[in-house]
Amino acid sequence: MQNAKVLALLEDPALQELTSTVSPVLPDDWPAGATPKTTEGPYYLSFGQSLLRSDITEDRKGVPLTLRYTVVDAVTQAPVKGARVDTWHCDAFGYYSGYLSHDPDTFPGSEALSHIEPSDESRFLRGSQYTDESGGVEFGTVYPGWYHNRDVHIHMKVYVDDREVYVGQLHMPDDVNDIVGTLPPYDGHITLERLANDEDLLYQSDNGQDLVPDVRPVSEGNPEIGFIAAFTLAVVTS
Repeated sequence: MQNAKVLALLEDPALQELTSTVSPVLPDDWPAGATPKTTEGPYYLSFGQSLLRSDITEDRKGVPLTLRYTVVDAVTQAPVKGARVDTWHCDAFGYYSGYLSHDPDTFPGSEALSHIEPSDESRFLRGSQYTDESGGVEFGTVYPGWYHNRDVHIHMKVYVDDREVYVGQLHMPDDVNDIVGTLPPYDGHITLERLANDEDLLYQSDNGQDLVPDVRPVSEGNPEIGFIAAFTLAVVTS
């Protein structure tokens, strides 16, 4: 079943264009220790200073998630202080803020794979922060859901001196996704089957195995209480 699903995705013209034209090509001198880049996707909004906040949940329901990024220099491994980290993701039913008119159970047309203009002013599950002396930022949010032809993922960008130095996506661990998917409100998203990571074309094409965060429960055996996800972003700053 899984192989058949992957083959069907590989034959999807829109997704073929997504991976072939939108995914970044890394330069030959890309440091070996640098975090792999990938596409920002069609739902990025350049919010910058306007959404400087640690809690990005707003009114969204879901399993609480504490999201911790640590930004380091890919060459020296030193913490990067004062870098701006933008993060955004969909809600439990696959909706992105700013795009509430877009049905998450269908894929956007290939003509709009790089970016889609927003349809509304909502900005839930989006936020920005500056790293501290240890290179860290922490966001309070809810565990993301899923939408058509994608695994469960979270987007992030890093800016140093207002210059974009990194864009990527975290692929949430399948074992945790399986647990969260049985909890409300995620168990109400019955109209669309969630993709596993190895069924996701961006995971396959963009070294997704290196973009899986460490995710642990706040309380063992009580997943409804929430999870903590941690990931180190090794970026090229010069």
